[in-house]
Amino acid sequence: LLKMLMTNPICFKILTLHFIYSNKRDLNIKKLILILFSHLSITTLQASDIPFEIGETLKYRASFSSIPAGSAILKVIKKEVINDINTFHISFKAQTEGFTDLIFPIDDVINIWLEENSLLPIKIEEIINEGKYSRKRLYIIYQNQGYGIINNEDTLKFEEEVHSPYSLLYFFRKTNFKTFNKKKI
Repeated sequence: LLKMLMTNPICFKILTLHFIYSNKRDLNIKKLILILFSHLSITTLQASDIPFEIGETLKYRASFSSIPAGSAILKVIKKEVINDINTFHISFKAQTEGFTDLIFPIDDVINIWLEENSLLPIKIEEIINEGKYSRKRLYIIYQNQGYGIINNEDTLKFEEEVHSPYSLLYFFRKTNFKTFNKKKI
């Protein structure tokens, strides 16, 4: 998966944007949303096209020169109904370990609810703890109406469907990149 993400220009651009966001915590909220969500149009999926099963767990390990640095887990928790919409609840957890935890501790938890047919996010809850930086955010996304609400305070309008970096992993599993020749991303 990592090789495909790094060698595909579309995937690399999304990873680069996410990396830039991760290293510039002073971005204002609207820039955050624009970087966090990549604009993609996808079609409605049939039940057989869903690229995961309830309970599926993806485990990631990070190391520097063979020294363990941290781990992450992306898990499909269950089906839930959010605001009368059938969703899949996905959870992402990342933590540093060992020596890395002493230098720059990370303890992030991100919960995402994806609409059952399109796999577009409709709700995201973030609890981010990285070094001395901490934040809690709630995003409610109204894909059909073209806007999202952040922490019940700020509203961001958008013209196209939006995705989160974590839901993109599932989207890319079922995508034939040869068909993207002339599509806008």
